[in-house]
Amino acid sequence: MSSQPAGNGFGSGLVIRAPAKLNLSLAVLARRTDGFHEIESLMVPVTLHDTLRVRRRDDDAITLAVRYAGRLAGADGRGLARDVPVDDSNLVVRAARALREQAGATAGLDIELVKEIPSGAGLGGGSSDAAAVLLAAAGSDDAAVRSRAAYALGVVGGTGATARLAALLGDAADNVRYNSAVGLARQRDPAAWDVLEEMLTLPDVEAPAGDDVKQSERYKRAIVALNGLKAVGLLVDSTRTPPPASVAARVTALRKDPVPDVRTAATALAAKLERISGSPSSSPLEQ
Repeated sequence: MSSQPAGNGFGSGLVIRAPAKLNLSLAVLARRTDGFHEIESLMVPVTLHDTLRVRRRDDDAITLAVRYAGRLAGADGRGLARDVPVDDSNLVVRAARALREQAGATAGLDIELVKEIPSGAGLGGGSSDAAAVLLAAAGSDDAAVRSRAAYALGVVGGTGATARLAALLGDAADNVRYNSAVGLARQRDPAAWDVLEEMLTLPDVEAPAGDDVKQSERYKRAIVALNGLKAVGLLVDSTRTPPPASVAARVTALRKDPVPDVRTAATALAAKLERISGSPSSSPLEQ
């Protein structure tokens, strides 16, 4: 999945290619600690793709226009060019609307979907189109939208998603970096290690009783630490290798964290790292 600035009068929007997916085999494996399952899939490259053109609107409307190109636009392909809905039943609209609501954003979108993948052909056109919306959102100028898109791309996966997540590791917004790192951990990508270490390094926040602002900051820091610990566990589970020594040291240090939930999660993860490495959990692991 690739993106580029849109031309042909499309303003400052994006053009995203959403490739067809030909799956030769699929095996659902063990359930992971995040509730999802590992899979083994054998896929072959497919050059056939849909194209989405996405542009921001000044109001809050989300519009979708569909047209056909390639063989679907020709006489021999009209039988494959089935009607594609343009309302909320379309995965593209649903993905855009759900992402906007989760991010608390209000801006609208004009989306043009150029179909070359036949609908209902088992080539994954609908899901690929929806994923392309997430890829576009990851380039938003709204940090909340980028953050939600990063989280969703980490679940969806794919080459385009992981490449975009890797780029977002350098984002100026903390939540974007953190969700990108967790997403890469879900996809077994060791590029996440540096930001995961950052998540585990955040200090506890002193929060006096009655200070709602500090209480909120302390809660957020604890959530970041817990997500970082969970992501380290995902990478360790998928690679069966210990983390970098600096990350292992942070896990060990968090066993004495002031927040009980963080202490509990860190203690459990340290025990797992000890089993994998054979090193005492009280000392940093060597990579």
